[in-house]
Amino acid sequence: RSAGVRERTSVDWQRELRELAAAIGSHVRRGANAVERLVDQDPYHIVGYRGYGSRDQMLLLGRVLQNEGLALPDPAHSKLRNLLAMLKRIESDPLPHARVRVRLPDREQELVADDEGFLRAWVSTGERTEGWGTFHLELIQSQREVPIVGAAPVLVPPASAEYGVISDMDDTVLQSSVTNFIRAARLTLLENARTRLPFPGVAGFYRALAAGSTGTAGNPIFYVSS
Repeated sequence: RSAGVRERTSVDWQRELRELAAAIGSHVRRGANAVERLVDQDPYHIVGYRGYGSRDQMLLLGRVLQNEGLALPDPAHSKLRNLLAMLKRIESDPLPHARVRVRLPDREQELVADDEGFLRAWVSTGERTEGWGTFHLELIQSQREVPIVGAAPVLVPPASAEYGVISDMDDTVLQSSVTNFIRAARLTLLENARTRLPFPGVAGFYRALAAGSTGTAGNPIFYVSS
């Protein structure tokens, strides 16, 4: 029963946080015309997400959206800088129905994003080796002299894998305080990927899960979040 309460509470605060973020983004768009003009001039970029598959078929994941020029997260970044970076992410508009070219070993294939700029497609690839590989992507309708390109990493689990691990992130790997809206919002808005703290010992535990009973199993781990 407590697990059910925890799950509902987590979903509630995450929904409220998304609504708050959307409201902030809407306010920024209405109240900062100069910023809007700058945003309109931002180039787009392709963000590749980690996919997976078998030797002959891979799930490609990514998104096409405005490039806000965000710096890589750093432990030295202040809370104000983290907040501004989060607001930029909220303000970053997707490119609906973007046409993206995927470069495969034997051909090219065109994909079309959904109305939120997301790419999600199973791609036949022919025989691939085990381990990590990369899909190279290019935005087709770009008029810029320099092509807009991206890369989406993909994983073919090895034959030696004994099992796969499907894991949540919030309050499983990272300390997120999902049952406390204020603390969770503070962590989400004011911290970054380099300052969010994992639970003690969790890194070693997940490395052991990946290693398996043989120590070299290469068990894949899939992270999910609502």
